[in-house]
This record gives sequence, structure tokens and C-alpha cells, in this order.
Amino acid sequence: MKEKRFTAMAEVESMVEKVKEIGDGLGFRSERGKGGWSLGFGKGRVVLVIEIMKLTPTLLMGEVKVVKGGFELEELQWQEFKFGLNNVGLSWLNANFVSYFLFWNVG
Repeated sequence: MKEKRFTAMAEVESMVEKVKEIGDGLGFRSERGKGGWSLGFGKGRVVLVIEIMKLTPTLLMGEVKVVKGGFELEELQWQEFKFGLNNVGLSWLNANFVSYFLFWNVG
């Protein structure tokens, strides 16, 4: 899968640090984006970008994108990412829910 989204109840900075900690723990090299709320991860030929967006003061949405080498990112690595984020109270979203949520809350 090339892209996954999640929500979390946390402060932005603590979420960015948590995502970095998980990526580092999985052996990815991480780099923080210039915008502040995005992270790039590299491992072998796999490159991920994770962007954190603030929906409300305490509700965040994260987007995990496989930029390069998607077929080499095993389901086990996705599961480890998900497991690492579970303690911040998150839900993994499908594209239909995100479109619906953004339509009704932005418009």
C-alpha cells in the first residue's frame, strides 16, 4: 500500500517525536522536514514521508506515504508502525472517511 492515514489525540510535537522514535527503532534513517510537522524516513531503497496535520488543538491526522520502494515495505513493517503508535490513541482511516471528514469540517 502506498499511503495510509491515522488520527491521534496528542500535541503535535509529541506526535512528531513519537513517529521519529518508532522509525528510528525500525532501523530507518530519519530527517525532519523544513515545515516542521513532516518527517522523511529512509532504509535501503524504501523512502517514507509522514506528515502530521492539526485538525483541532488536540486531534491530529497523520499521513504515511511511500515515496519510493513501496513493494519493499513489508506488511510487517506497517504493522510495527501501527503497533508503535497505538498508545497515543489512534485510528487508521480509509480514504472514504478522510474525504467525508474533510468535506464536512473544512467547507
